[in-house]
Parts: sequence; C-alpha cells; structure tokens
Amino acid sequence: MDKKIIKKISNFNKLAVLLVSYSLFCFAVESKASELINNSDIIKIANELILDARKQEMASMEIISRANQIRKEVNSLRATARTLTDKSLTQQLTVAADLLAEQVTLWQQQGADNRQKSSDYFSYGRQLLTKAFKEQWQAKIKLDGEIALIPSTQPLIAHNTQIRSVHPNMPKAMQDTGSAVSGMTLSVPSLSAQSIPSPLDTASFQLSRDINFFSHVEPIVDVSQQQPMVPLNQIHQWRLMLSDLAAQPVSGKAINVRGHMPGHVHGLPTQPRVTKEIEPGVYLIEGMKFQMIGWWVIEFDIPYHGGVDTIKFNVVL
Repeated sequence: MDKKIIKKISNFNKLAVLLVSYSLFCFAVESKASELINNSDIIKIANELILDARKQEMASMEIISRANQIRKEVNSLRATARTLTDKSLTQQLTVAADLLAEQVTLWQQQGADNRQKSSDYFSYGRQLLTKAFKEQWQAKIKLDGEIALIPSTQPLIAHNTQIRSVHPNMPKAMQDTGSAVSGMTLSVPSLSAQSIPSPLDTASFQLSRDINFFSHVEPIVDVSQQQPMVPLNQIHQWRLMLSDLAAQPVSGKAINVRGHMPGHVHGLPTQPRVTKEIEPGVYLIEGMKFQMIGWWVIEFDIPYHGGVDTIKFNVVL
C-alpha cells in the first residue's frame, strides 16, 4: 500500500480517537454541570426569567400604546391636509404623516418582538419552576400531566337535560318519543357555542396572575385508578398544592374556588370550597362536580397583601 495512503489512514484514526475522547469529555462535563445545578439554582434562574418576562410584557404594552398614539397623529395630520387649500402646506403635512406612518410600523414591530420575548421567557421560566416544584413536592404529586376525564361507556348528555331546570321557562325533561334522523345526534351537544383557543394551556402546574404563587392541582385518586382522573356527574375532591416562587409551601390561606364554562351561561353545578389544609401548602377542595364535557375554567382566589391574586386552570374534559 502507498505510504501516503497509510499515513492518511493513520492520521484519520488518530483524529477519530481524539473526536471520541472529546465527545466523552463533553458528556462528562455536561453530566457534572447538571449535578452542580441544584434546585435552588434552577429556582433562581426561573424567577429571573419570569420577572424579565413581566418587564418585557410591560415594555411591549407601552410600545404598542405609543404606536397607537402615533397612528392617531398620522390620521389627524392627513385629515387636516385634506381640508387645506394651500398645496405647499398640504404637501408638508402629507410628508410628515408618511414619515410618522413609517414610525408606527417600527414601533409595532418592536412591540411584537418584546411580546414574543416575554412569551418565551415566561414559558421557559415556568418550565424550570415546574421542574423545581416537582422535585421538591414529588412525594405529594400524583398527577404529572393534564387533568382528564374517567373513560365511560355511558352516553353523555349535556346540561343534565333529563332533569328539569328550576326555572319554569326552561325546557322540561327530554322525551323519549320521536324518531332518529340519520347522521344527526344530540347525544353530545356540550361543545356547541365553545370556541376553544389553540393552543390552550391545560397544564396542571400554573403561576398566579400576579406571579406571587405557584400551584399544582389534581383530583384525589381513587383506589381503582392508576392516576387521578375526573368523574362526570359525580361529586369528588381535589387537592391544591400552593407554594411561593421558591417552591416553599404557602399555609393558612382562605382560598375561594370559582369555575365556569366559556361559551356557556353557567358555572359549576355545585359550590366547591376549600375545607381544610391537609398539610402545609396542601389544601382539600370538596364539592367538585362537572355535569358536561368540554372546556372548563377553574380559578382559585388567594389573599395577598390586602388584595387577591388568582390562579387559573384550563380543564378540557
């Protein structure tokens, strides 16, 4: 074999060994780094991202507000220009309006960029905080994903239609008379009048509106279930796990529970409430019930420094 070819093969083998060694070294460094980043570090980074997200959101609102003000000025200048008879002044106002209109586009783009940054920072910050929360509360958490409905083979009827409303003007009980029409059914009308946004955040781990609290909510698991799920048309219990932004339990809060179904003119069929604090930061909610499938919003109002902060959960059954 040619000596030059042998030398090239030898050099290639050496390079391959070096690359493998370097890859193993990088993997070891990354593994060691992940060990060094503890829960406290993750929480600190998450908090910084979430606060930066709020700042970006406020900046975006100010920028968009300024863009709207400039647009009004543009409209005013153009309206004035149309009323003038002096062509020179008309030309000057038109040029000024065009220059301002260009500024509107720039301000709008800047506002959109800030809003996107805010969304990205918030999303990643919440992911990190969720990770830290799960690590710290892992012994208590039974549900890791979204809240789901217990599968059922029973026909689903919306609005409890076989039970007459308390109001005399509302429809009476459904009658069994009548013939079925091919291709048509009223068996599951519950999603009508609902326009579910996409994507809809249905995570069971959420930050409060004013970012004072972090929380996880889940139905209390039945002994026959592998994971907590929601029964339809049955009163059941939930657990609310409440922490501050350091994932530390928040105790002694008088929490109010609210719920409604967007697109429908009704709330929950019951009046659920927090009955006790099972352990620090873990609250028992009794009286939960869903009478129809679809998109529900469950909110928890939590007292905070003389005011109220709210945590909202989207539940799609």
